[in-house]
Parts: sequence; C-alpha cells; structure tokens
Amino acid sequence: MSKLITLYVVAPLILVLAAGSAAADEKPDPVPGGFTLNRQISLGDVMNVVMALATIAAVVYAAKSFTADHERRRKQATMEHLDATSKDIRDAVLASVGPAGTPSLTRENAEAIAADPAQMRVWDTLLAMLERRSLGVNSGVYDFSVMYSMSASFLIEVYARAYEYMAYGRRWAAERKLPAKYYKEYEDLVEKLHAKRGTEHKPLPV
Repeated sequence: MSKLITLYVVAPLILVLAAGSAAADEKPDPVPGGFTLNRQISLGDVMNVVMALATIAAVVYAAKSFTADHERRRKQATMEHLDATSKDIRDAVLASVGPAGTPSLTRENAEAIAADPAQMRVWDTLLAMLERRSLGVNSGVYDFSVMYSMSASFLIEVYARAYEYMAYGRRWAAERKLPAKYYKEYEDLVEKLHAKRGTEHKPLPV
C-alpha cells in the first residue's frame, strides 16, 4: 500500500507543487484586450489533484486485494477438492487401471473391456471423475498450479495407462458421428501438464 501511495499520490504531488512554484515566479501572460492569464496553481487545485490520485490509489489497491483474495480462495478450493475426491479416484484406479507398475492397456485389452458391461462401468466411473476434475481446472474453478504440484504425475500416469480405452471410446463415438468428444477435458489438462513439464503429449484420436 505504501508503494501505491508513493506512486499515485506523493510523486505526482511533488510534481504539481514544483509546477506551481515555477508558475508563481513567472509573470502573467498578456492576452488580447488587456487581460492577463494567471498561471499560478492554487492550493485548491493541488488538493483536487491529490484527492483524485488518492482515489485512483484506493481503486488500484482494492483491485489488487480482490485478485489476491480470489486466488487464495481458488487455491483453497482446489486443496479441498483434492482432499475430498482423491481417495475415491485412487480406489477407482485400483479397480480398473490397477496398482502402480501395471502395464498400460493394449488395444485388445480395451476392446475386451468394452465387451464387458461390468468392467466398462468401473472404467467409465474413473474417467468421469477425472473428466470432472479436469473441467474444474480448465475452466478456472480450480487452480492449475496446485493441481500440477499435487497431482500432475498421477494424472499423466493414469492417462498413459488408460490411453487405449479412451482411444477406443473416441473412435466408437466418431464412427457413430456422435457430437460428444469423449475425455476432451482430461486430454486438454494432461496436455497442459506435459507442456509445463516440457514432455511429449500423446493426443487421443480425433
């Protein structure tokens, strides 16, 4: 706040006072008709300028405070979301993708899952949760930096291991000319995570 006051009030005030002092030392300018133009700056003029600059400083400070508070609340909401949903998502991962170290699905695995309604429900439940989480980040409801710090490796790993099943769903929808682009939010978030890491992203089929 002190920096804002210096920038928007004190510095301009010094300039105004300096200009007023310089103007006071000058003779009035003659104008046609015998009148003179008084260029001296009165105390009232100075106060008006100060009040205007103080108002600007207050508005800038309020805007900065609002932005900082909004960022803090978004980070807090992200932390709360992760606390509330991480266990369910990890349980769904264990029931579908499997524990860490389990090989990624093959195309044949994905087709076998799609032929088994019970397995499909397990996988679709997991991917629906990841899609909702991704939508929250992509739309700005949740904070990307927090999600990156706490969940980037997990989201990237699950994406890679479940890739063939998601690719199967994307091709299935395309073959039937369905408008929905399955797993788009999750795909977009993983692409952003890879971009921040500087690693290569493998997009799903169009």
